[in-house]
Amino acid sequence: MTALKGKDIKSFLAQPDPQIKAILIYGDDAGAVRERSDLLAKKIVEDLSDPFNFIELTEEDLRGDKARLCDEAAALSFMGGERVIRIRGSSQIILAACDNLVKALDADSLTPNALVLVEAGTLAKSSGLRKLFEKSKKTVALPCYQDSQLDLRGMVIEMLSKEALTIDEAALSSLLSGFGNDRALNRGEVEKLILYVGPKSCRKDADYEIGLGDIEASLARAGSDAMGKIMPLIVGGNPKALAEALITAKESGASALGWLRMSIRLFMRLSQARSYMDEGAGAREAMNKLRPPVFYPETLQFEKWLRVWTKTALDQALAMLMEAELAAKTTGAPVHELAERTALRLSVMSARRMAR
Repeated sequence: MTALKGKDIKSFLAQPDPQIKAILIYGDDAGAVRERSDLLAKKIVEDLSDPFNFIELTEEDLRGDKARLCDEAAALSFMGGERVIRIRGSSQIILAACDNLVKALDADSLTPNALVLVEAGTLAKSSGLRKLFEKSKKTVALPCYQDSQLDLRGMVIEMLSKEALTIDEAALSSLLSGFGNDRALNRGEVEKLILYVGPKSCRKDADYEIGLGDIEASLARAGSDAMGKIMPLIVGGNPKALAEALITAKESGASALGWLRMSIRLFMRLSQARSYMDEGAGAREAMNKLRPPVFYPETLQFEKWLRVWTKTALDQALAMLMEAELAAKTTGAPVHELAERTALRLSVMSARRMAR
């Protein structure tokens, strides 16, 4: 099956083809990749913490055992029903395991009892993983590209309308100007705005129009002093100064989850720019390709980071930040401690890279 595009993606997400037993979800919008993967998984397994019906396999799980994925896909659930298997990455080990799975599906030599979801980042057209999933009739390749401004406007209006909210043009423009390239984080900003003005069930006014004042009062911006100092110290490798900045941010009441999300956005932009460089672009050209491009006063600093961090290291850092964000939202663990520990670990990593 060829890669899904446009309306076909929306239709597939609404009603997946039951004959499809393996799906590659990839693209430069990591938030959309996670969102769509979770959406597809929950159509089969309601609780993604269910250890019997939802499992995650790592590269280490598959190393030296490319049949492991087929075995897991064929295994019956102890609790009955269909299972979900999720894999993250696009390494040669994962490619080999997926190749084995797809060949078995195409040959009808495997009776799957699970849906296999493979999450990956940006993949070139020549990627073996993309070719594998696009060629087979038993699999689907589902791209997740960054939302256009039109897409973002539509998302905001749709989310607000569900709560009987409208928004004036000035407020909408201000909201959109603070968005990054991660759909999940952008949705989080809208959800924060909804909580500020009050969901439909909690408001006295049945209908409410959001104005510029609501935006300014509810959404923290990257330019705030306490939060704005943290990201450069993480990616630039200055653990001592970072420890002091974290104390200042906490004392000023800055949201740990807020600056953690802002750090994720920064590392995503670095990762995307580094991908452009790995494809042959120069550092300045790579920065100009970003949307929005790097702000001129920040270009020298951004370029320095690009030359120090590799794509692999940036993706590793992103995984650590996203894991911390997920744990902060789902496990009940102390948010500040989780975020600060992750930030300091990354700052130490960066300091070591700078010293090379």
